[in-house]
Amino acid sequence: MLGASKEATMKYVVALKREARGQLKESLCQFLAKIPGAGNIVGDDDAVRVQVDLTPEAVAQLEKLGADLMYIEPLVAHKAFSSVS
Repeated sequence: MLGASKEATMKYVVALKREARGQLKESLCQFLAKIPGAGNIVGDDDAVRVQVDLTPEAVAQLEKLGADLMYIEPLVAHKAFSSVS
């Protein structure tokens, strides 16, 4: 499609730090939804940990805005494999 571009995203887990819970005026999901480059947010409104797709720019903005409030870590997926005997 002409003019359409999709920025590369990566899956992250974003979790509120225990001492920061209650400091956001909205849910973590609502907070993340306002960040340009954040999408596919998986979590309940009362969640303190969510999975979200982020662009590199969104990660940088989150680290700038919320470094003292939350942990931002890439999602690590483990694949099971069978060994050959």
